[in-house]
This record gives sequence, C-alpha cells and structure tokens, in this order.
Amino acid sequence: MIQNDANNMIQNDVNSTIQIDANSTIQNDANSTIQNDANSTIQNDADNQVQNDANNMIQNDVNSTIQNDANSMIQNDTNNMIQNDAYNMIQNDVNSTIQNDGNRTIQNDANNMIQNDAKNTIQIDANSMIQIDADSTIQIDADSTIQNDANNMIQNDANSMIQIDVNSTIQNDANNMIQNDANSTIQIDADSTIQNDANSAIQNNVKSTIQNDANSMIQNYANNMIQNDANSMIQNDVYGTI
Repeated sequence: MIQNDANNMIQNDVNSTIQIDANSTIQNDANSTIQNDANSTIQNDADNQVQNDANNMIQNDVNSTIQNDANSMIQNDTNNMIQNDAYNMIQNDVNSTIQNDGNRTIQNDANNMIQNDAKNTIQIDANSMIQIDADSTIQIDADSTIQNDANNMIQNDANSMIQIDVNSTIQNDANNMIQNDANSTIQIDADSTIQNDANSAIQNNVKSTIQNDANSMIQNYANNMIQNDANSMIQNDVYGTI
C-alpha cells in the first residue's frame, strides 16, 4: 500500500526508483513530503513499513539511497524531518528499526552514510537530534543500539566516525550531549558500552579519539563531564573500564 494523504507530495525524479516489495507499506499522511531526487532509490523490501506522519518530510537528494530491508520499519512521527543529502545512503538491514519521534530531526549531510545492520535499533526520543556532518559515518553493527533519550544531542562533525561494533550500546540519557568534533573518532569495539547518564557530557574535540576496546565500558554518571581536548586520545584497552 502507498497511502499519500491530502496536501502531500511524493516526487521521484529522473532515473530514480521506488521499489516496494510484497507486504510493504508507505503511509505518508497529511501535509507531508517524500522527495527522492535524480538517480536516487527508495527500496523497501518485503514486510517493511515506511510511516511518515503529518507535517513531516523525508528528503533524499541526488545519488542517494534509502534501502530498508525485510521486516524493518522507518517510523517518522509528526513535525519531523529526515533529510539525507547528495551522495548519501541510509541502509537499514533486516529486522532493524529507525524510529524518530515527534519534533525530531535526523540530518545526514553530503557524502555520509547511516548503516544500521541486522537486528539493530536507532531510537531517538523527544526533542533530540542526531546531526552527522559531511564525510562522516555512523556504522552500527549487528545487535547494537543507539538510544538517545529526551533533550539530548549527538553531534558528529565533519570527517568523523562513530563505529559501534557488535553487541555494543551507546545509551545517552536525558539532557546529555555527546559532541565529537572534526577529524575525530569514537570507536567502541565488540561487547562495549558507553552509558552517559542524566545531565552529563562527553565532548571529544578536533583530531581526538575515544577508542574503547572489546569488553570495555565507559560509564559516566549524572552531572559529570568527560572532556577530551584537541589532538588527544582516550584509549581503553580490552577488559578495561572507565
């Protein structure tokens, strides 16, 4: 089913494809827009749903792809925007969910990729933002979760990477900020956790690295801050804890 309610637009420009396989749904409610520009693809495989509620916009610019594989859901609630600029890809593999609730934004700038592998979830709660600037990557491997609760921000500036390997979690509770500036990397290897509780901040400035190796944990409690200045590195080796 494609259901495109009043005052909406689905615009799929030249050399583009919308492919909605068996048992899938695109539901685009009133005053919403799906705009998929030239040489772009929305491919929504079997048993999937893209539900984009009232006053929302999904804008996927030239040479970009939204590929939402089997048994996955992209749910973008009221007054939200997913804007995925030129040469970008959002690939959400089997049994995965991107849920972006009311008054939120996912903005993925040029030459970026959000790749959310099998059985993973990106859940961005109320009044939160994930902003991934140009030439940056969020790669969330199998069985991993980014859960960013109310009034939080994850800002990953240009040429930066957040790579969270299998069975890892970033849980960033209310009123927190993770800010990873230009040319920086947060790499959290298998079975690792960053848990950053209420009113806390992790700020990792330019050309810095937080590398948290396998079976390690960074746990930052309420009203705390980890600030890692330019050209610095926090490296937490296997079986270690910060």
